[in-house]
Parts: sequence; C-alpha cells; structure tokens
Amino acid sequence: MDWGQMWRDSRVYNVSSVVRDRGIISTEEGSLVEAIFGTPPREDLRHISLTSSDLVRLVLPVASPLAHLWRNSTIRRLITAQPPGEISQVFQSASAGSGNQLQSSARRLNIVRSRLGLLALAVTYTSLLLATVWYMDTSLYDGWSPYTFTVPHHLSVLFVVGLAILPVFWLPREYRRPSQVILWWLYPVAYIPVVTLHAFLLEEPRLVFALTVAISFFILRLSYYLPQVRVRETVPHPIFYRLLVLVTVALMSLLLGVFSQSITIANLSEIYEVRSSFRETLQSFGAVFFRVIAYGITWLENVLVPILIASPLAGLMPTWVFGVGVAATLVVYAVGAFKSAIFAVGMAIILYVTLQDDGKYLPAYAMLAGPTTLGTFLVLDRLGAPSQVLGLVRRMFVSPGMVTAFHVDFFSTNPHTLWAGRTWIGLPYPYSKPVANLIGSVYFGIPDMVANGPFWASGYAGAGILGIVLVAIIFAVALYALDCASAGLPKRFVGAVVAGQLTGIAYSSTLNVLLLGGFGLLVVLLLFMPVPNRGVG
Repeated sequence: MDWGQMWRDSRVYNVSSVVRDRGIISTEEGSLVEAIFGTPPREDLRHISLTSSDLVRLVLPVASPLAHLWRNSTIRRLITAQPPGEISQVFQSASAGSGNQLQSSARRLNIVRSRLGLLALAVTYTSLLLATVWYMDTSLYDGWSPYTFTVPHHLSVLFVVGLAILPVFWLPREYRRPSQVILWWLYPVAYIPVVTLHAFLLEEPRLVFALTVAISFFILRLSYYLPQVRVRETVPHPIFYRLLVLVTVALMSLLLGVFSQSITIANLSEIYEVRSSFRETLQSFGAVFFRVIAYGITWLENVLVPILIASPLAGLMPTWVFGVGVAATLVVYAVGAFKSAIFAVGMAIILYVTLQDDGKYLPAYAMLAGPTTLGTFLVLDRLGAPSQVLGLVRRMFVSPGMVTAFHVDFFSTNPHTLWAGRTWIGLPYPYSKPVANLIGSVYFGIPDMVANGPFWASGYAGAGILGIVLVAIIFAVALYALDCASAGLPKRFVGAVVAGQLTGIAYSSTLNVLLLGGFGLLVVLLLFMPVPNRGVG
C-alpha cells in the first residue's frame, strides 16, 4: 500500500496545496510548513504575515472529524478568494463561525425533537378522539348518542388523519403574540375534530372540505409574517382601571336587580332548567332591554372578567380588583347558569401560569391536555361515573367536529344562506329558523336546540368552500388586530385575557364572536390600556 500516494490524493493534501499556492505563510512558519506539507513555501510569497495560531486554525478544521462542515463553510470559500491582506481577518472570525454553526445545529436539533414530540402527541390525541367517538356510539356507553359511527375507506382515514397532524409542523413554537394562544386552543379542540370526524359520521367523507379546513387554518397564521405594529393609545392608569371596575359593578347591579327572584347556584343537573328560566325572564322585556342584558352578560364574562382576573396577577391593577372579577363571575353564573363564565376565570388563571418562561411550553401543554382529558374521562366512565361526565367531553371535544359535519351534510344539498340571516346583509333568508336551530331540529330532533359550530360550520353554511376561506381571512385580520393592539403589554397578561374568547371561537360562529361576543371590545380595551412603570398591587 503506497501511503505517500494516498496522502497526495487526499483532500487535506489538496487543501494544503491551495494554501501553499495562496502563500498564506510567513518566513517564520516556513520550517513548520515544510515539515507538515513536505515542501517549502514559495519564496516570492514569504512576505505575507501569519501567526502560528492562525495556521493552527487553518489546519485543525481540515483534520477534524467535522471536515464536511469545513468543506462547505463560508470560511473555506473566503480563504480561496480573499486577498492576502484580509486573510488574518478571516481567521479571526473562524472560531466564532464554527461555534455559531454548532449552536445553529443544536438549535435545529431541538426544534426537530420538539416537533416530533408534538407529532406523537397529535397522533395520540387524534386516535383517542376517534376511539371516544366510537365508544360513545356503542352499548358500552349508557348515554345519548346523536350519531352513527362508521369507518370509511382506509385511504380516507389516512388522508384526514394526515391533515389533522399537519399543523404540528407550522404552528408557532415560541409564544410571542396572544393570537398564538387562540391557535393552540383551536388546534386540538376544534381543528382536529372538524377535519376528521366528518369522515366517520357522514355516509361519505368530504375530502375537499377537509383540505379546505386545513388551508383555512394555515391562513390564520399568515399574519405572523407581518410585523406587530404598535398602535396603542393609552389613558391614565387610575382612570382606566377605575372605569373598568365601575362598569363591571354597574352591570352586576343591573343583573342582580333584574333577576333577583331567580338567582341560584345551580348544579350540573339544574343548569339547563335555570337557563330556560333565564331566557323566559329575559324575553319578557322589550327588544332594546333584551339586547342590553344579553350583550352586558356576554361582554362581562368574555372581556371584563378576564381582564380583572389577569391584571392583578400581572401587577397592572391592585389586588382587590381580582375579587371584583370573582364576584362578577358568581353573579353571571347565579343569574343564567353560564358555565362559560366559570371557564373564563379558570382558563385565565391557567393561561397566566402556563405562559411563564416566555410561554415556551404552551404547545406541549396544549397537546397534553387533550389526550389526558379524554383518557381520564374514559376511565371514569368505565368505573361507573354518570354518563353526563363523559358527555362533558363530547361537548368540549366532539361537538365542534360533529356539528360542523352536520352543517356540511345539510348545506351540501340545500341552499347556502349567504349570511342573509343578518339584517345588515339585506338578502332574503331561505329558511324559517336560524341556522343553529335548523341543524338542531334536523339532526338532533330538538326544535329549540341551538347547534352552533366553529367558523368552518358557519362559513360552509354561508357560501360553502369559498365561505370557509372568506371567514378565515376575516378571522386572520381580526387576530392581527389583536396582536397589534396588545403590543407593549406583558405577554403573559395578554395571553391570559383571551381566555374569555376561547369558547366562543371554538363553539360558535366567528362573526358572532367578532361583532357581538366581545372580541372587538377586547381589542379596543387593550389598545387603550396603560402599563404602570411598576406594580400597583
């Protein structure tokens, strides 16, 4: 074996030849170069100055196990192209460049590991969701099942499950904007059920619809390519929070005065009875007063209470304001047995705690909550818990997909509404009932049932596939407005105050949420909300 020939054919020898030809040596290093390369350097290039440490930086990367990184590096290209006077500067950046490359590689590896972990959780959650839907349609479950579970062709199953896990690869990992809380909430609670369950609940899977759902969900994150413009206009801090508390107390007093005869803290079995009594009392008033009460309750539980709960936690308001928020929640629940009021308070606190450490664990918590909840409630049902317990899971995780599937099935063979049910549209409405009552009557057999679904359901009812895309664009603009209005406020705080919007976005028409559900009011309040220089509590 000719070792000399192998050395002359090696990449190191070739690189050394380039170095010799470029003259990247000085007279002092001549003997060292001759010892390493076997031949002395060119005499006409000995005037170039290079220290021994620079020479070591040149030789070691080529001889190191990371030679492939060196061969493709910018430094190597610079060595073969830079004039002699700039060689020393190149070598000064070599060490830092190699370190940055290693850090970048480690960062990419962490990203890959994180995505793979989220992918595993998404697959687990999707499987558990489908297993739960199947279980609730069998004799093992003694509760009510408004659907029939069927297994479609295996290619359809792979298609919808693939679409279900796809957002794991593009949803934001790092928490920077409050809209990211909404997306990570929508993904397990609404998107996965909507994109998958139609294939198992309808006679035929609607694959074009499923693909449109995936595209529309991607549209919601397009605003992250735009800068978070700071457009906030603040008012003096004492004036802002005092007005906020005064409005909250005024609404609480109004509710207590109107419903003083029917106030009660209902348990789970009494919720719908109390809510029916609340509606009857409310409908006995005129149309104007009806709207004042309805909007007052909605804005109180969806906007004012989350701000009053999260502000003291973030040090933006005095501690006693937290008590006002809790009192307002109890009043709303006592008047109409609205579970969403309790949910908003609990979720605001949970989000504030979850978003510590810059919210880097938000995706993991979001994806862990689904399979943990489903698995726990399935075990409880098998242990003999009342059927209503697992019914809560159906309400939270199954209903968005189930109700949306029924919307798609109905409006695939019946006229779309073109949103004519709204007075400001001005078009003739083709049905005798609102869409939610129509779906409740046809598919659940309950004439007065309100079967609301997320924006994919209302968008399809309005204009089919194009309606979904149109509503997604409007929703994306609204999310961007929320991000810009909250610029400059503490990230944990703004992530917590969106808690009141989560149920509306996941379980009802997005246009209702944006126009009447308090989303617009939240954007305005965040736009004018001041930030004290230090904590006030």
